[in-house]
Amino acid sequence: MGVVIKDITYTNLDGETKTERVWFRLSALDLNKLNEMYKGEADKLLDKAIKKKDSTFIAKYLKDVIVLAYGVRSEDGNKLIKTPELTEAFDGSLVFDEIYTELLLNPEEVEKFIEAITPNEVMDAAKKQMK
Repeated sequence: MGVVIKDITYTNLDGETKTERVWFRLSALDLNKLNEMYKGEADKLLDKAIKKKDSTFIAKYLKDVIVLAYGVRSEDGNKLIKTPELTEAFDGSLVFDEIYTELLLNPEEVEKFIEAITPNEVMDAAKKQMK
C-alpha cells in the first residue's frame, strides 16, 4: 500500500515528553512533484550523491521526501490530507526534527522508509527497470 505510520516520541518546548502518530505516503502526484523539484533527475541525482557520499544532497533530498510524504489521516481513513498549512506546520515541528534526525543517523533505514512510503506499483516498476 505504501503507507508508514510512526509513533514519534519527543520532548516539547516545555520539557514534556509527547508522542504523536504521524502518517507518510508518497502518491504518484507527490513523486511527480519530487521529480519536478530535481528537474526530472531525482533518481539519478540521488544515486550519484550516494556514490559520492554527498551528505548535503542526501540530507536535503531526505527532508524533501519526508515533507512531501507527510499527511494527516482523514477521519474515515480514506486519504491523507496534505495542505500547504499542514506541511508548513509539520516542517517546523519537533516531530519532524525527530524523524529526520532518526533517519539521518540511521542511513540503512532511509531506503527502507522510502520503499515503504512508495506505492507498490511504483516500486515494482522501478525494480523492473533496474533489472
